[in-house]
Amino acid sequence: GRPRRVTLNPRDLSGRSIGVQRGGTGNLIALLRARGARVVEMEDDAASFAEHLWGRLDGVAAEVQVADHLNRTRFDGAFVPLGDPLESIQVVCLVHRDRRDLLERLNPVLA
Repeated sequence: GRPRRVTLNPRDLSGRSIGVQRGGTGNLIALLRARGARVVEMEDDAASFAEHLWGRLDGVAAEVQVADHLNRTRFDGAFVPLGDPLESIQVVCLVHRDRRDLLERLNPVLA
């Protein structure tokens, strides 16, 4: 198969099949469904890219750095971003309060 030639509007994905990594990141799956997408959860992001490349999905949604890395290293730049990122998330690193050794090593690196 070949990638389907479809027009995707990132604000209205009604009826479009969008591949994501199983479990997703942040609120991505809920956000896509709220925009009408038929979300297809794949084992990993690379599988979503491959399914789109083979024409089995209308598009792929992935974390920006992961998408860029896969596109460059595995798919020879075949994919292009569609508009701005769908969401931005903040991720926090947690360690148990009794692990002072980790806090002392991590805090300077994360600051």
